[in-house]
Parts: sequence; C-alpha cells; structure tokens
Amino acid sequence: MHEILEELERRLEGLTSGAKEVLRQAQEDPDGPFRSVRGVVADLLHVDADSAPLIEIALGDRANYLVVTETKSLASALAGEPASWPGRTSFLRLDVPSPASAVDRIDLSDESGVMGRADTFVDAEEELQPMIRRLLGRHWLVDTLATAIRLANGPGRGLNFVTAAGEAVLADGTLTVGPRQNIAGLLSRRS
Repeated sequence: MHEILEELERRLEGLTSGAKEVLRQAQEDPDGPFRSVRGVVADLLHVDADSAPLIEIALGDRANYLVVTETKSLASALAGEPASWPGRTSFLRLDVPSPASAVDRIDLSDESGVMGRADTFVDAEEELQPMIRRLLGRHWLVDTLATAIRLANGPGRGLNFVTAAGEAVLADGTLTVGPRQNIAGLLSRRS
C-alpha cells in the first residue's frame, strides 16, 4: 500500500497536465518564468490524518491549484497561444488580499456541534497564512449534517460547513451527501 501511495504522489495524480508541466519547468529552470511557483496547495499544507479528508472537502479543486508568490514573472509564459498550453491550470496568487465581508466576523466556536473553523486545523509557513484564511476561513467543521443545516439556516448563514462524515452544506446552496470516493486526495495521502 505504501508503494502505491508513493507512486501516486510521484506521478502527481490529480493534477492537470498543465500543472504538471508548470511544475516540471519550475524545477528545471529555477530562474525561468515559473520561478514564483511555490508548489501545489495540498503539498504546502500540514494537516493531521483525521482532519485531512475534511480539509480536502473544504478545499475542493483548489487543493490542486499551484501557489505563486506573484504573476508578473508568469505573464510572458501565460500570454502565449492558448491552444499550445498543455492543459487547464489554476494559480492561487499570494499577492492578492482577501476581500473582507461581514461573514468573516461570524464566530461559531461556542455553538453546539462545532469542531472549529477549517483554517485552524491547518499548519503552514507564515507567508501562506493569509492564503489559508482566504481558502478556509469561511468553512466550519461540524459534527453532523443536522448541525450544518441548522447553522447554515441560522447564525452561520453565508458560511460553508463540512461534517465529520464528509457531507458539505455550502453557502451557495450546494448540499453534498453520500459516501466519499475510496481514492484519497493528495492532502490525505500525504497526511
């Protein structure tokens, strides 16, 4: 089993061909156009094994985005012919501040069934803390679906909830239930 997980990580399973190409070029040419690439979101976060699947649900596809310190150095490489790009690639920029909202001030810590705000379950370098807050600061981990729905319809209106069983109640009206896939994401595999 350990060898399978290592092989999946080596092949960067779950990343687009574009993301794999960017990482390859960043490694081969540290002074090139992709020098601002820090890595994949999931690789830069440290989460305990119990919390990792829930954090992955909260992150969604963003777990596989590439983190860049800025995009100025990427501009020439990204401005080329779109058809020549090897695949869809998403970059998460560290130089973009989080837009403030009233929901950011909601504190559900004392509510029954609340495990905590998702970003508090993640460790990372200081430079990445604003990004983690931007990605996970509006996600709360809770015990059950009933708790998530109660909070989403009441004091947590406008926030997102992930239950201990992996269900999600999102501010946009999305409700996700049912068993998760057996294949763990990059963050869970690393944890």
